[in-house]
Amino acid sequence: MTIARCWAGFMAPVRTLDAPARTVDVGPRTMDVSVRTLDGWARTVDGGLGSAGEHLRAPPEAR
Repeated sequence: MTIARCWAGFMAPVRTLDAPARTVDVGPRTMDVSVRTLDGWARTVDGGLGSAGEHLRAPPEAR
């Protein structure tokens, strides 16, 4: 479990499941949380605090 600090300053828990987080970014508009893992993949938790739409995506440099 990684804790992300969002742009507004509150803390949001982020489940990384299979890899430790390297960087965590929280979007200011949607509150989406992107977690860059050590293997180069990112896990985005849609909605930030309500992680119903959790999915994996490739980081921008891999696209």
